[in-house]
Amino acid sequence: MIAINDFNRIGENLFRFIYNLGEITYSSVVSFKESCTDAHFNSVFPLIQDNLLWLEQSVDTLMDLIEEKLPENVDVNEFKQLYIVSFSLNFEENSDVPIIQIAYGDDGVYLTVGIKEQQILLITLNEE
Repeated sequence: MIAINDFNRIGENLFRFIYNLGEITYSSVVSFKESCTDAHFNSVFPLIQDNLLWLEQSVDTLMDLIEEKLPENVDVNEFKQLYIVSFSLNFEENSDVPIIQIAYGDDGVYLTVGIKEQQILLITLNEE
């Protein structure tokens, strides 16, 4: 399990960490909408751990959950060929619950997914 000292502060509201999902190692961040003190980071760290553990345990079934909620203009067969290219945890203003942002792609980012409290909030297609 990831420990608090695995996170490096890289700004007033940004922390970098390395994490494995499946067989892939990612460099990722936790971001806060406002400045984050060490005390605040320590207080929300259990939620960070819980969300990372859920993501790690759900990585193989996540695409099925997302597929059910894909916008009509997304090619399902193309989506099934994608993989996670990046992810981050983001805390909105006055919230102690992070949103997991996941980018799926192959050669670039095809779509992003926002998940909060294990529920898909938003799927955004990259229209480039």
